[in-house]
Amino acid sequence: MKQHAPSEPLSFSTLEGFVAAKITVEALKRAGPKPTREKVLKALTNMGELDLGGVYVHYSPKARNGWGGVDLTVIGAGGKLLR
Repeated sequence: MKQHAPSEPLSFSTLEGFVAAKITVEALKRAGPKPTREKVLKALTNMGELDLGGVYVHYSPKARNGWGGVDLTVIGAGGKLLR
């Protein structure tokens, strides 16, 4: 995330937003040069497993499993996300 939004503070909310944005961009890419709602939904439905840099999501006709893991977020005394 620091590569794309270096001044944005890290938090669980920004991480969730970043993951959602990466899924959306991938669906748009797979929908083709003139995406429509139907094409984007079809691309998302047929996406399969997608590695977003260590975060895995899986979308298929039977299941849309976004980020299904449990994540522990630790925010330090200064309000920054600890790694």
